[in-house]
Amino acid sequence: PLSFRVSPDRLIWHFSKNGQYSVKSGYHLAANLMASRKNGQQAESSGMISVNKSWKILWSLSLPNKIKNLIWRAAMNILPTGSRLVDRHVPVDPLCRLCENGPETPLHLFLHCSWVKLVWDSAKGSFPDALVHLDFRQFFEYICNKLDSSFIELWCVIIWIVWGHRNAIYHDRQGKDPLRVVFDAQQYLNEYHEAQHRLHIPPSVSSRAGSSVWSPPPEDLFKLNVDGSWVPGSFSGGIGGVIRDSRGLVIAGFAKPLKWCGSADYAEACAMFFGVAFAKEIGIVDVLIESDCLSLVNSVGCSSPDFSHIGHITDDIRRGMVGLRSFQVRHVRRSANQTAHEIASFARDVDEELLWIENLPSRFLQVLCSDLRAAGLAPP
Repeated sequence: PLSFRVSPDRLIWHFSKNGQYSVKSGYHLAANLMASRKNGQQAESSGMISVNKSWKILWSLSLPNKIKNLIWRAAMNILPTGSRLVDRHVPVDPLCRLCENGPETPLHLFLHCSWVKLVWDSAKGSFPDALVHLDFRQFFEYICNKLDSSFIELWCVIIWIVWGHRNAIYHDRQGKDPLRVVFDAQQYLNEYHEAQHRLHIPPSVSSRAGSSVWSPPPEDLFKLNVDGSWVPGSFSGGIGGVIRDSRGLVIAGFAKPLKWCGSADYAEACAMFFGVAFAKEIGIVDVLIESDCLSLVNSVGCSSPDFSHIGHITDDIRRGMVGLRSFQVRHVRRSANQTAHEIASFARDVDEELLWIENLPSRFLQVLCSDLRAAGLAPP
């Protein structure tokens, strides 16, 4: 992505996410090249993340262990699918229980099955055709490389619900409506995070997690929540943000479509850049900024140059903050950033930038009230 200002060109190492060379990234590239040549296949120039890193991401997710174990078993190809049972000489029909159009492998069941495609379509998600040639482990590596932790968590819960539906059909029980799976997954995830907060159970890795519920800023500050929305496989996205005061009242908000968007990281960075610019435009100069993108928060807060693919945008954000009198950038969980998330999702489908002062459209009233109740404030 290009900067929003005129900035000098610079060389980056595009085989790592931070744009900088390391012995580890060089080793994985060399190993990938050797493996590809040995198999007679073209090398993966995009530099997929290692298996070990994928496992670290999986075990650090704020999810029940039963869901993490399911993903791990699918990636290790030890899930009792039809094809796996046949490989173990169990006399069963290897065809997919949901569509009966192919052997039931983890990749078919969770990606290529016609029933599951309805699930991904309802989420406005699609995946590149090249994934047809991967196995589930490689598919999971792809997900870890392309999505941030909040989206990976949602993806894992969707996989878990699909597996439960498959088992219900297998045992002649009523299954689920594919058009409700994504909604049920998001609801399950929100309830799990809220339950963790009520019980004071820390996430798997506390250093990676922010607040689980929205809270008002101190009286002398305003809070800006920003979020970006991008559908994997598409080239469009949306960004949104909302500014509120210490009483939880809306000061302003914005929604802006992105006509070209190549990644979730880019959408998140654009959301923070435009959010800061919008705050300054309406005279907000003492602001607490919250985002559910941990990598962006860390990059903005780091004094060293950012050589990642969104490094130019990160630099633009830092420069934009110079015009603020006081500011703090903080990471929060998706459940604490739900209003900005819904605005960003809404922004994907609008034709032009929308700005609101003192009120948001009524479609966001429910999530605003939910934030107020979570913060112990009375909805207006």
